[in-house]
Amino acid sequence: MSTKTENKMVNLIMKCTDEILKGTLLSIDPGSNSMGYAIFKAGELEISGELKGTKGSLSHIRLHEITDQLIELDKPDVLAIELINKNKVLIWSAGTAISSIRSQHMIEVPINLWHELREEDYEKTDALDAELIGQTVINTARSLQQWK
Repeated sequence: MSTKTENKMVNLIMKCTDEILKGTLLSIDPGSNSMGYAIFKAGELEISGELKGTKGSLSHIRLHEITDQLIELDKPDVLAIELINKNKVLIWSAGTAISSIRSQHMIEVPINLWHELREEDYEKTDALDAELIGQTVINTARSLQQWK
């Protein structure tokens, strides 16, 4: 990994490798209409899905509806979320997830890193994107653990 952003991600993963590999990791793919999520326990996928707001409603109303669903999820040891830089509504969506989950550890995963895990027959869904975001964190944690 070479970029400053990727190095920051690795440093954050190093600080909570045990929580990632032995505890609960919630990964989020922020979206403007829906939000993908995946829950991993002890490094294994437990469940994934999508949280949706009412189609056609205003962005902030959809995010209110998604927030209500987020707070129903079990609190994770670690939150992994796609790094969002430019799209205003996606930034709001990421902020919604971060403030709703309130995890002690948060890792932003650059899109280029989790895209490396996409297979040739990849069909985009928010849930699958969330799984790949989480798997990127778990794979990095496992790799770092080997070097300890």
